[in-house]
Amino acid sequence: MKGKSIAGNTLALFAMNAASAVLTLVLTVFAARYLGEAGFGRYSFALAFTSLFVVFVPVGLDVLLAREVARKRSLAARFLGNALSMHIVSSVLAFALMAGIVNLLAYPLDTRMAVYLMGFYVIFTSFGRLFKSVFQGFERMDYQAGVDFLSKAAIALLGVIVLFKGYGLVALCAVFVLGGLLDFLLGYVLVRRSFTPMSLEADTKYWGELLSQSFPIFLAYAFAMIYYKIDIFILSVLKGDAAVGVFSAPFRLMEGLTIIPTSILVSLFPVLSRLHMSNRKSAARLYDLSIAFLVSLGLPIALGTTLLAEPIVGLFFGQAYSGSVQVLVVLVWAEFFLFLNNATGNMLKCVNRQGAHMWIIFSAAVANIVLNLLLIPSYGIMAAAYVALFTEFFVAACGFVYLRGVGYPFNSFGRVLKAVVGCALMVAAIGWLGPFGLLPTIALSGMLYVAVLLALGAFKWEELEGFFRGE
Repeated sequence: MKGKSIAGNTLALFAMNAASAVLTLVLTVFAARYLGEAGFGRYSFALAFTSLFVVFVPVGLDVLLAREVARKRSLAARFLGNALSMHIVSSVLAFALMAGIVNLLAYPLDTRMAVYLMGFYVIFTSFGRLFKSVFQGFERMDYQAGVDFLSKAAIALLGVIVLFKGYGLVALCAVFVLGGLLDFLLGYVLVRRSFTPMSLEADTKYWGELLSQSFPIFLAYAFAMIYYKIDIFILSVLKGDAAVGVFSAPFRLMEGLTIIPTSILVSLFPVLSRLHMSNRKSAARLYDLSIAFLVSLGLPIALGTTLLAEPIVGLFFGQAYSGSVQVLVVLVWAEFFLFLNNATGNMLKCVNRQGAHMWIIFSAAVANIVLNLLLIPSYGIMAAAYVALFTEFFVAACGFVYLRGVGYPFNSFGRVLKAVVGCALMVAAIGWLGPFGLLPTIALSGMLYVAVLLALGAFKWEELEGFFRGE
């Protein structure tokens, strides 16, 4: 099947992911308001805790599959058949482990039930990631976007109904299982019908080859998931459900912003993987432009959210979550650096430096755990927020330094300066527009920022055309 352009893939991903993010945000708002701080904390704990254990499924095979299929599409059937078999074995072990630990920790029955159900959800979606890696390898991210949208839309709509009817936490988690099953089934059917035949294979020698190649990616993902989710687990153990709820409200809000780098980087991955092998100069130019683009998108979001954090929290979560305001101010800057470290991590995998990426993420995970354990007992949720900011900054900085050393430097500092000028004018506009309300302020100040970027020529049309063509 013929692939689409970066522009087509990015547009499809962004449109569908944006719609999914809106629906997920609606569900998050309903969950926060209907479950209360403690109930929302238990819900957030179940999501975070089960996400930690999905790493025991051989994560990394999906990235490897997308990269290798982008280079040689005839590999898809054999790779996928063996990866599915490995996933079945490891999923059973992962579920047993997460269920055993949550029981040993003696959590209440509703929390344990939530964990069991979310465990099924993350396992279904881990299989779904394999199918989506086939879409990515064939450069048809519109398929990926469609599956994501339908499954998340089902979760959001059914979840809101369940909450509105007052069925509570366990019923909400059961909805996630249905959404995960839908994600799995849609991916399976589309891959078989449109891309490649598949059947379960158990070539243990080939398993060894796949695991040896994907192991650094697996470890990097595992360590990233640990430092990204472990703060919620530590808060749950040391500070209780209410603290988790106050921290998780802005955390979940920031997660929605990941559609921005994801929509761009998923589309770039197969192209950069090919260009690294055939035209490194073009690969370096494309990487440099992607970083400048993400900085130009992330910087105004971080600054604007910092200035408008209080009305944003009030709008979405209500006064009961006033303690989330300062958490949001810190986490939005962590999200800004997450934009950048997603880009550097993506590039490291494209250029076969997944081992270096693994060590960067491992160092970040160790620092994150140690700092959270030392600081959360005394400083609570703000400690978790600042540790998240430090961790994301550390990962981004290490990625930039390493890529510069292997011939992929970031040189577009002039574009960054123009973005800073645009942000300065945007900040002034926010101060002046404040009395008009939150949504008009965001819309008008954002339009001013874009106008300043265009006036300063931060990005030329021909460059953007080349970027979206993958040149």
